[in-house]
Amino acid sequence: MFRKSHLRLITYQSKGPARKAILLKSLLQFKMETGSDERDHIRTFFDIIDKLQDLDIVIDEDLTSVMLLYSLPAKFETFRVAIESCDELPKLDTLRIEIIDEWQSRADQSLSKYDEAYAEKFKNQL
Repeated sequence: MFRKSHLRLITYQSKGPARKAILLKSLLQFKMETGSDERDHIRTFFDIIDKLQDLDIVIDEDLTSVMLLYSLPAKFETFRVAIESCDELPKLDTLRIEIIDEWQSRADQSLSKYDEAYAEKFKNQL
């Protein structure tokens, strides 16, 4: 699995074929780790894209969107399907915002369930 430490090491490598191969492999295998922050995940994903662009490797925006979607955990399957069902994929900046919004919405729902459980427990103590 790709780690941020690998990205830092790649920064100091040459611009030769080995660096290109490492970056492309990193992008293809990039998956969000359990418990990771979605903003860090997205930031690291786009850091890899930027490093590839520095090497004159440009990846189609639709392909990049699909790769970003599939780097998300399995619990985002419904979100992925909803995005893929649209007539066209959103622009990368829009997709980035939608992912963060979806993540925040899920966090809010989890917090709400926690609050309800806590309130129920407190109510039973009265």
